[in-house]
Amino acid sequence: MTLKETKKKYEKKWLQIPGVVSVGIGMNKQGQRVIRIGMALSSNSWPEEIPKNVEGYPVETYYSGKINAGG
Repeated sequence: MTLKETKKKYEKKWLQIPGVVSVGIGMNKQGQRVIRIGMALSSNSWPEEIPKNVEGYPVETYYSGKINAGG
């Protein structure tokens, strides 16, 4: 399964977790493609529902702040 397919497979589930506001694909500091999960609140704790790796791909969270789709 590709990284894009893996993201799509888990995206709905992760977006239902309180505080998760986005799921995307990006690069980590090592230049490796990862699944990036944006969090509404800055926190040092990793949500237990989000794995650090999924289907062999790394997952990372980052603080994105709240997203207002309505502008």
